[in-house]
Amino acid sequence: MDVHGLVMVIENNKGYEYNYLLDEKTAMKKIIELAADMDDEVYEFLIELQSSNTIADIQRNNNVPQWATLYLKPNETISIAIPHTQGELAGFLKGECNDKEDMWEFSKERCSIWALDMLNALKITTSGDVLGYPECSYKHVNFEFKQGQELMNLNGSCYKILQVLSPTNLLLFDMNSSQFVVGLGTSLFERRYKQMPDVLPVFGIEWERGVYLGNTPSCIDFSLIRMEYGTYTEPETLTEYRKKVSEDFLALQKITVNPFYPEKVREAAKDSMYQRYMTGKREVFYDNLGSGKYDDGFHQEKDEVIEEKSIRR
Repeated sequence: MDVHGLVMVIENNKGYEYNYLLDEKTAMKKIIELAADMDDEVYEFLIELQSSNTIADIQRNNNVPQWATLYLKPNETISIAIPHTQGELAGFLKGECNDKEDMWEFSKERCSIWALDMLNALKITTSGDVLGYPECSYKHVNFEFKQGQELMNLNGSCYKILQVLSPTNLLLFDMNSSQFVVGLGTSLFERRYKQMPDVLPVFGIEWERGVYLGNTPSCIDFSLIRMEYGTYTEPETLTEYRKKVSEDFLALQKITVNPFYPEKVREAAKDSMYQRYMTGKREVFYDNLGSGKYDDGFHQEKDEVIEEKSIRR
């Protein structure tokens, strides 16, 4: 369950730690007040906090909170992290983020009113016990999925779109488990907490059915996946067919050189590209395309269409 807007704070004073929760606005205001004469340190602290909470970093650290610490005095620090899951928040409330050598307590008095209201809406106690599921409302959102987008689902898992097979069928890469999955009937939803209507909505994808392909690219027939779950328009002419072949090659090539894709994804695209086109070089591909080396697929498809029509008669 998303915990948007909450900030976890650990204040260490001479080895005794106070845990508390703030909203983002109050947290930034507190940092500025505590470090009024430390402009450079505050700037570096905010950069550290921002950089440690990107989607890529969250996945790389297996959803473990990444803390940014500001040193106020030799024996006084304040550390801040942004929770991304209910589990992270509950762990913080139970003291799992505290130094085992220090004494600690959860300070309700230091919390902002908004943060305590949010905790109540999430049905989590200040000791980290989960009392149930929060009451939420859901709304479908019209959204055009595109290759390369990184989207969270409503459980907090991150997926990268490898290919849009159809408007609602997506070939996805699970950034948490490194697993390939086809999301059938995928939609984007808006979720709001009924007890906190002023909180910004959470957006996440959900699908009607998932086809889980494992995490070994060499064992997956991606061309079969496209045929089975994709929207395919039969090319009427050789020119149309070659255009489709060219688009497919370029899409694969873009994935192989994109540094933001995991290595497994790039390798899978490279294997598929060489299996189909016997090259990864664009100039060689276009020479082969122009000389008709890939045209057998067009004639085979035409033969299959003719055969299907004759059977129907």
